[in-house]
Order: sequence, then C-alpha cells, then structure tokens
Amino acid sequence: MDSPMKPHTEEAIEPELPILDAHHHVWDDLSNPLATHYPLDSLLGDLRAGHNIVASVYAECSDHYRVDGPEELRPVGETEAVAAADAPPGVMAAIVGYADMRLGRAVRPVLEAHREVGRGRFSGIRHSTAWDPHPDVPNTSRLSPPGLLVTPSFVDGVRMLGELGMTFDAWMYFHQLPELMTLARRAPNTQIIVDHLGGPAGIGYYATHRDEMLSTWRRNISALALMPNVAIKIGGLGFPWFLPDEVSAGLVDSDAIAEYWRSEILHCIDSFGPGRCMFESDFPVDGRLCDYVTLWNSFKKASSDLDPSERDAVFRGSAARIYRIDTETGGALARDDLSFG
Repeated sequence: MDSPMKPHTEEAIEPELPILDAHHHVWDDLSNPLATHYPLDSLLGDLRAGHNIVASVYAECSDHYRVDGPEELRPVGETEAVAAADAPPGVMAAIVGYADMRLGRAVRPVLEAHREVGRGRFSGIRHSTAWDPHPDVPNTSRLSPPGLLVTPSFVDGVRMLGELGMTFDAWMYFHQLPELMTLARRAPNTQIIVDHLGGPAGIGYYATHRDEMLSTWRRNISALALMPNVAIKIGGLGFPWFLPDEVSAGLVDSDAIAEYWRSEILHCIDSFGPGRCMFESDFPVDGRLCDYVTLWNSFKKASSDLDPSERDAVFRGSAARIYRIDTETGGALARDDLSFG
C-alpha cells in the first residue's frame, strides 16, 4: 500500500473518554499488499496524540514469521515478536495471531505454541477468508475458496479455539456473513468477532451497486447478530476495498466521515447491542482516509446519541471483556473462561 499516512489535523474531542483500540497492526514487513510502514514508535505516537487510549489489541498482519521450521508453526514468530516488543502497559495487551484453521483439530499444537510465547497476552486467531466473485474486487492474500468457513476441518479448528478459551476473528465480505452464521452455530462455544463492519464492499462492481450491497449487508448483519457468540468490530472506514478513491478523497474531516458511515455504525450497534460492539482503528490501513485523531473523533461523533454506559461499552468495555484486558492496569486477564453476551 503506497498511500502515505496522514498528519494529525484535528484536536481530539472528549479527550477524557477511555478507549480500547480493538484492532491495529504494527508493520515492518512490507510484503503484504496492504502494508504501510508502521513500526511501534509510529503506533505509540498515534496512541499519545490526544485521545485517552487505555489499551489496544494487536491483530495479525503476516509480520515477523519464522523463516524455518514446520510451515504451520512459522506464524508463531509474529506472536513472539509482538509479545517481546518494548511496549508500555496496555499497548497490545491482547494479541490475535494466525493459524491455519484448515488443520482442524491438528491445529492444537500451533495454538499452544502461540500461547507459550505470548507472555499471557495471546488471545486467539484471525484467519481471513475474504472472497468475492467479481474480478475487480480483491480477495484476501490467503488462499480462500468460497465456502471455506463451513468446511468440516475449518469448523473443527474454530471449535478447538473455544476448547482452549481462545477467540476467532473473522474477516470476510458482507455476502459471506451467512457462512459465518453457520460457523457460529456449529462452534457455539467459541467467541467469534467479525472484523471491519462485516465487509461492506464499495469498489469495482459495488461502487455502482452500493444501495443493493448495503441492503444485503444490513440484512446479513441483523441475522448474524442473533448468534450470541458473535461480536463485531466497527472500523475499516478507510479500508481500500470499502471506498473508491474519489469517495475517500472527499471525506476530509471527522464530520464528513461520521456522516458518511453513521447509518452503518448505528445499524451494527442496534443489531448487536453495545455489549457486543467495539470500535477499532484498523491502523495503519485506515490511515489512507484520515489520521488517527480524526478517526476517533468521527467514531465519537457518530455515537454521540448513545448514553454514557453504552458509549463506554463500544469504546472500551466490550473489547476489554471479550479480549480479557484489565484496562485499569493494562494487563491481560485469565483467558480460560469465555462468556457471551
């Protein structure tokens, strides 16, 4: 990804509101097509730029893999590097790594290896499965044929996460959400978190069929919310596959961003309830749209009608509960007792 990170242009509003950033990356390896150089120092600069960020969740991005050893264990190097980083308390307090869920129950040694190097902060796995039939809409860099989420081996892998008290992050497009419902039904004891608003695509074919796409997205989000073991991350507002360049170029401040995405943000909160929604920066990916301070300003403006307890849930509490983070100390809580709701 070659678009530069944008400098801070706004002052943080409501700077006292505690925030747990539920999803960000740290990138040194730029082989991923979405990668923007974003080392730990850049992350810390954003976290300290004005908002009250009390903790954060690191999400895998294929960085720092081991270069030798068994193929299935190489992603453990990412968890190991993040856990060993010289980060202040609370920063990357939970780590979401990668393991191939297609291994089924044989994924257990990989999960245990992640846990062993994670220094008490390893939370679970993200296995991206974004796939779309249109040639002008990119798919995930991982091999992801349609229907992968509901294959028996994948389901068994996700069930194993639940048995070990670990979470499963899902990244897919809006039309794949019914598959995630089936997965959630077949793995009822695993906490599942769907990333990036549930994947409302906005480029290629969907740039000229946005109303149709959003109608399907809304229907699928409402149905998915009926699954008690599923939560949702509200973010990805500047994800390159969600917005045509000409649209993102016009969203120049937090007012414009909040106005553009408000309906979708509120639909997620209305459907899942604040207790199963969490805001995510998705930085540095969403840095193509705006800077870190402006992004959180837009979340605050879009959610301004919620009452204080609901806002605390979507900005801090839901992510703290689901990822087992003590936001008072920045430490990780015990990860062996999942509860949904």
